[in-house]
Amino acid sequence: MLRAATRDLVGEDIVVASPTGLSKEYRKVVAASVFGTIIEWYDFLIYGTAAALLFNKLFFPTYDPLVGTLAALAAYGVGFLGRPLGASSSAISGTASDAKRC
Repeated sequence: MLRAATRDLVGEDIVVASPTGLSKEYRKVVAASVFGTIIEWYDFLIYGTAAALLFNKLFFPTYDPLVGTLAALAAYGVGFLGRPLGASSSAISGTASDAKRC
């Protein structure tokens, strides 16, 4: 496989193009991202199914079945909405701590 490479100002090789259009490293990153996303959504699918069918009986046995199911799905919804908020706050705090080190 031929690669057209150039050197930047500090002398490191930069891959500009390859015959396939994408570098091997880029394809590995995309494959890892897709795999991680599949695992994450599978986790949400399994948890959502369990929340709808099982968690009302396991965690809320004294409540009415409808109320128990709604409470279990509410916990699922909090987790579903909380993940992006946690990711953004972690990214902001990580960026701020990285800026202090420089």
